[in-house]
Amino acid sequence: MRLMMKTTVLLGLLTLPVAAGAAGTCEENFKTSGDPRNGAAFSTSVTIPGLSVRSALGQMQKIALDDKFEIGNEDIRDKDGTLTILQKSTFTNRGFLIYIDANADGQVGINSRLNRDQVAKPEDIRMGMCSMLGRLKTGPEGEAIANAAREKTGVEKVQSYKAHDLAKELARAVNSELAKRGEGAVDLNRVYAKYLNKRFRIDGQVARKGEPSTLFPNLPLEIEWITTGIKGLLGGKEDAFMQRARPIIICELQQEQREYFDSLRIEDWATLSGKVTSFEGNVMTLENCRPDA
Repeated sequence: MRLMMKTTVLLGLLTLPVAAGAAGTCEENFKTSGDPRNGAAFSTSVTIPGLSVRSALGQMQKIALDDKFEIGNEDIRDKDGTLTILQKSTFTNRGFLIYIDANADGQVGINSRLNRDQVAKPEDIRMGMCSMLGRLKTGPEGEAIANAAREKTGVEKVQSYKAHDLAKELARAVNSELAKRGEGAVDLNRVYAKYLNKRFRIDGQVARKGEPSTLFPNLPLEIEWITTGIKGLLGGKEDAFMQRARPIIICELQQEQREYFDSLRIEDWATLSGKVTSFEGNVMTLENCRPDA
């Protein structure tokens, strides 16, 4: 099940001058809604003929970096796509998520929602959003900017981890989010945004194997990784309870990988590559996992 993440945006970094050309359409499309006490919502969009989804979202990565945001993840589908960016938390304010959507018709939109009780002037939000959208370029210039940005952010690169190292990294990130102070509720989606829709190569040992029931025999096969590792200077093995204390990492394999799946025993070593598609509770799931050749 794909996690639906709450959309939010930081104001202070979105106040650059609006570029000429796209500003009128962007301002006309600007909308605000909701009770500010619960977190006001804002959105706007522009349509730029000839602008592809990949070009739009790649360029927005550069624009986000230029404006000191952090890149979360990118999800490009058949005819549309979404880029999630983040603003880091400070001591007094929790960070924010921003969703940027693009489609094959050249429409690019920004959707945002403030934290509860956070106040901002709609005109400031409108100016900031339109500034970002106003910097988009078409044609070879835009494509070159997008390609360079993706190379810099690495959103399409496969990241390699030991299973226990990835679980410990996730646990540290979650604990850090839970410990932060300031306005806004705790939102673990700010942590998960850095992992969703990215590809990982995970090496480790099998903790559990799961098969679909006879009622749904074509559902994916599951492998859960052992997330305990070595501790201390003497290299002792971590206690077994840490397997449940840390985030759980599961790789789903398609039925075509049945022979490989059946060959694995509990505690066997394996290296699998897949795409993170969901977080449910403390479970991170990667889909379409395949063994390294």
